[in-house]
Amino acid sequence: MNKGQGRFKKFGILMGKWWVITILVIALLLIAIRLALSPVATKFANDFLGNKMPGYQGHVDCIHFALYRGAYQVEGFYLDKLDSATKKQTPFASVNMIDLSLEWSALFHGKIVGKLFFDSPIINFTKDKVTPTQVIKDTTTFKQLLDVGMPIDVDRVEIENGQVHYKDLNSSPLVDISMNSIYVLAENLRNTVDPLQELPSSIEADAIVYGGKVNAKVNLNLLAADPTFMLKAECKHLNLPDLNNFFKAYGKFTIDRGDFSVYSEVAAKDGGVKGYVKPLIKDLKILGPDNKNESVLTRLWEGILDAVAWIFKNKKEDQLATKIPLEGKFNDPKPNIGFIIYALIRNGWIQALNPALDYEININSVGAKDTRTPLEKFNGKMNGRKENSTIAKDEKKKDRGKKRDKLKKEKEAEKDKGKSK
Repeated sequence: MNKGQGRFKKFGILMGKWWVITILVIALLLIAIRLALSPVATKFANDFLGNKMPGYQGHVDCIHFALYRGAYQVEGFYLDKLDSATKKQTPFASVNMIDLSLEWSALFHGKIVGKLFFDSPIINFTKDKVTPTQVIKDTTTFKQLLDVGMPIDVDRVEIENGQVHYKDLNSSPLVDISMNSIYVLAENLRNTVDPLQELPSSIEADAIVYGGKVNAKVNLNLLAADPTFMLKAECKHLNLPDLNNFFKAYGKFTIDRGDFSVYSEVAAKDGGVKGYVKPLIKDLKILGPDNKNESVLTRLWEGILDAVAWIFKNKKEDQLATKIPLEGKFNDPKPNIGFIIYALIRNGWIQALNPALDYEININSVGAKDTRTPLEKFNGKMNGRKENSTIAKDEKKKDRGKKRDKLKKEKEAEKDKGKSK
C-alpha cells in the first residue's frame, strides 16, 4: 500500500467517525429540545388557561412532544366555568388525553392539515347556563383553544369513550342526564380528498343512553355558505324509568316501565331544511307498584297520564308514537301541528308506525318540487317512499363495527410504529 492510499484510508475512517459524531450530536440536540419543550409548553398552556380566558379557568398536567411524527399530547386537561363574583368554579370540560398531529395522508393531496384524538372527554352542561348565547360562547372558547394549540386546519377528529352530561343541581331530586361511551369519527373536514363532491365531509357517532344505543351519520359540506348536510340518526330502546329523576323534577311523575326510541332524517341546503323526527314508546306504564308511597295528587296525575297514553296507544303493538315533519327555512322550520296530531291518532287507531328510519329524505329533497298527488304526499310522509326501500337495504348491509375496528387497528399500528422508533 503506497502513502496516497494510506492517507485516503485514514481520511475515510476519519470522515466516518465525523458522520457518527454528527448524527449523535443531532440526536442529542433533538432529545434536549424535546425534553426542554415539555415544561415550557406546559407552563405556556397553563398561563393561557388560567389568565387569558375570561369566564373560564383551566389546567393541563403535562404536554409531551413526538417530533418524529409531528405531534404532541396534552394530558390531564380540564376547563371550568368561573363565576367572576363568587369565584366558584363549575366543571365544564375535561379530557384524559388529547393527541394533536399532522395528517400525513393529506400531504399527498397538497394540504397541510392536522388531526385530533380525544381520549375520554367529558362535557357538562348546567341548567341556567345552557342558553343559545352560552353555547355560542362555549363554541368560541373551544375555537380559541384550537387556534392556540393547533395553528393549522383540522381535517380529522376522533373521540373515544366520551360523556355528555346535563345537570340541574338546584332541582329536587337532582337531575344528571348523561350520554356515555360516545365514539365520534369526523373525516375530511377541510375537503382534502374530493373538492367536487357535494357532501365531502362525514361524521359518524355511536353512544349509549340508559340502555339505549344511539347511531348517527352526517354527510356535510363545511365550506358551503349555508348549512349543507344530510343527517340520519336513531336511538333505540332507551329505558325510561332510568330518567325518573328528570320526570319527577320537571313533570311531577315517574314511569314504571317504558322503552323509548326515536328516528330522524334531516337534510339542509341553500338556506332550507326538510326532514322528520319520529318518537316511539313501547310497553309504557306510568302508574305502577312503586308509586304506592307517593301522594294522592301525584298518583292521580300519573293515573291521568296513563289514561291519555292508553287512548292514543296502538293496542296490538303496545306502541305510542307520532311523526313530526320539518320543512321550511333552516333558521325557522315549521312543524305541522295538525299532521303531528293525526299521526298520533293514526298510529293508535289505524296503523302502527314502523319503528325504523323511513329513508325518504336526501339532500335533493330540500326545495325540490313534489309532483305527487296530495294523498301520495300524505302517505309518503307517514310511511316513507317505496322507491327508497333499496336505500334502506343498502344502509342495513353496512357494517359499522368493521369500519370502527379497522380504524382502531390503524391507530394501534401507528402507536406501535411510534414506540418502535
